[in-house]
Amino acid sequence: MIPKEAINKIIEYSTIPGTSRHHWGTDIDIIDGNYPRPQSVLEEENFYGNGPYCKLKEWMNKNSESYGFYEVYSQNPKRKGFKYEPWHFSYAPVSKPMLNAFQKLDIKNILKEENVLGNEYFTNDFINKYNLENILDINPNLK
Repeated sequence: MIPKEAINKIIEYSTIPGTSRHHWGTDIDIIDGNYPRPQSVLEEENFYGNGPYCKLKEWMNKNSESYGFYEVYSQNPKRKGFKYEPWHFSYAPVSKPMLNAFQKLDIKNILKEENVLGNEYFTNDFINKYNLENILDINPNLK
């Protein structure tokens, strides 16, 4: 793959270095440790139907918001950015202020200063689109 294609493939599920919500300490990927781990843990089919984590997912859908946790990357067909992640939840009371602070950062310059591999492909247009689609096109309850 040429670098731009590789970057676009990577950001289907993964973030550009330094932009992960997990690094804020507010987001977690949740599985049910009471079941044997499938070969590939974070796959949508594990959370539905007869998947090993379907009961956990049902409980999370019913109860997580009452504890302040919200699914970040929903199944909304109009949502862009990262693909659907039924395992990824964010603790809103802390992640909302973190998102607000993150939006004030000059990510393009930070990536350049830190000499992140591939940063020369992070044009202003790319960063703007990445922010709109991958950082901000999330569950509205987390904004």
